[in-house]
Amino acid sequence: MGKNKTRDLILMATAIIFLSLGKLIAAMPFLTFLGLAPLFTLFYNRQKEASAKLSLYVKIFIVLATTFLLWNAAYSNENLISHIQPVFHAIIMLLPFAIYGFTNKYARNRLGFFTIPIYWLALEYLLLQFQPVFAGFFLGSVFSDHPELISWNIYTGFLGVSLWILIINILLFYCVFKDNALFNGNIRWAGLIAAIIVTCVPFFLATDAIAITHKDLVSGGSALEKQAYGSSEFIGKTAVWISVLLLLYSFVKREVRTNERP
Repeated sequence: MGKNKTRDLILMATAIIFLSLGKLIAAMPFLTFLGLAPLFTLFYNRQKEASAKLSLYVKIFIVLATTFLLWNAAYSNENLISHIQPVFHAIIMLLPFAIYGFTNKYARNRLGFFTIPIYWLALEYLLLQFQPVFAGFFLGSVFSDHPELISWNIYTGFLGVSLWILIINILLFYCVFKDNALFNGNIRWAGLIAAIIVTCVPFFLATDAIAITHKDLVSGGSALEKQAYGSSEFIGKTAVWISVLLLLYSFVKREVRTNERP
């Protein structure tokens, strides 16, 4: 038990360090490519061990809340509301893990952990629609100081950057972190190559256009003016619809199981 606690603390600290530095140090946004992978590993390990769910979600919340509070500190805003926002955002972004736990229990599918990024993007999109002020805590905001690196998001929308970060993290989790692959010499090279490709391809799609940043999302009109196609974030919309379908299917499967019990 003590060994598992130490392991969890190391994973939590690693996630906080990479996620925080990726935002706080303007020259190091790429650290976020490694920030969520330890958190996915923590979640995977504890689920595989059938550990207490409450303590698991508390640990994930601690990582997210600490990260967003540190991000918020960079703004040096003394308004009390500004210190509540990161905590509230951490609670919201805890939901992708909780929803995955529910859907995986009643309607396990081949997407597996890849559904967590779908739920994450769906919630970022919903927050963008109802409370765009939270855009500063979106994953893609770590690149807002380097718009030249994400100029391609005029085609994908701002959430395309969040999707980019999430995919790289989930791939690194599968090929390096899952089941201690790195330390057991069982690195899944195909996944690692895929992560490298996903990391590099967007740079070849760079344009001379001015990228959409989280500040544009807050102002609303600026983001629409910059987006090349459509009138909104199609990646976020798609994530919402997929999430709704997965949740509905899970509720149906749960009811079927309940009715089958003697």
